[in-house]
Amino acid sequence: MATPSSTVVRPWGLTVSGLALIAVCYGLARFAYGLFLPAFKDAFHFGGTLSGVIAGGSFAAYCVTVVAAAAAVTRFGPRPVAAAAGLTAAAGMALVAAATDAGMLAVGVLIAGASTGVASPPLAEAIGRWGPRHHHDRAQAIVNAGPAAGIVASGFVALSALGHWRIAWAAFAVTAVVVTCWVTLLLPGRGASGADTDAVRPLGALAAVARDRRSWPALGAAALFGAASSATWSFGREHVMDAGGASTTVSVLLWVVLGAAELVGLSAGDLIERHGLRRVWTVALALLGTASAVIGLLPGLPVASFAGIAVFGAGYVTLTTVIFFWITRMHPGTTAAAVALGFLMISAGQAVASPAVGALADRMGTAFAFLACAALGVLGAGAVRPRTRS
Repeated sequence: MATPSSTVVRPWGLTVSGLALIAVCYGLARFAYGLFLPAFKDAFHFGGTLSGVIAGGSFAAYCVTVVAAAAAVTRFGPRPVAAAAGLTAAAGMALVAAATDAGMLAVGVLIAGASTGVASPPLAEAIGRWGPRHHHDRAQAIVNAGPAAGIVASGFVALSALGHWRIAWAAFAVTAVVVTCWVTLLLPGRGASGADTDAVRPLGALAAVARDRRSWPALGAAALFGAASSATWSFGREHVMDAGGASTTVSVLLWVVLGAAELVGLSAGDLIERHGLRRVWTVALALLGTASAVIGLLPGLPVASFAGIAVFGAGYVTLTTVIFFWITRMHPGTTAAAVALGFLMISAGQAVASPAVGALADRMGTAFAFLACAALGVLGAGAVRPRTRS
């Protein structure tokens, strides 16, 4: 039996190690594909449609693994599932580093992207069960800002290894192994706070959250948000290079700015507490859509590109935090299942939209594809919103 002191285990250790794992799985394993897409296309000679399919495959892999991870957390505890996330990211990124053709690259990107689905449920469960109550919202907001650290790191690695993308991805894989060891030491295993409905019947909890009509607006909003963000994540850097004529260094710096702007996620919980879910959601999604339009239409204007990418980054991480609070506040007893489904729908939107964006870019031009995503964001901001301010 767990002792009372073991029920709250190193709250800031949980938070910081969780941020590191999310940084690796999201910032490196998932989103670095867009950063290195120009190099991949030069090496393996494929077009926009296949680029979108590969990106969509990474997001789709998340949709599968997040459900499995939510069930595994309640059976085995957060520690082994979080460790599996880090090792999956390491394996996928190592495969990317060793890729000899587009097919091998696609498999590596898919495996690496799958790690994101494994990472979120154990961290939400660990913070929700073992962290002190007053620490939950702020800790989760900090963890949700983890992609920012990973994106900034991937940008600096790309700058340091210009023309050597294999070295960069090998370094990412090694980093994932180190972070996995750290997480394994700090996260709790099974037990401590006792079983609840989510722990006893994890798949039943997932189904219950999905069937609950109160969840549907949040799940639909998550999918809409994911789709609206897909152009920038998958094709942002390539667009400012090809259509805007940006140099390799400038385009990588744009990626660093994107990650740095996501640090606003550190205050997303406070923003929601002060202004409410409805207002923060509406403003952030409208800004994300506007930013996508600016990047799509003005890729050759550095001031516009940097401003657009910064607003996009801040809006993206704020919206992920809104989705987290929106759905978990409706289902406080089934946190892992609620988080799994909320983030699954973000990735489902990205998985569906990314191939479509790639096809649109090939047929109508990349700017048109960006405008389509921008329209989803701007129009969706007014069409789908939380019903309450809290």
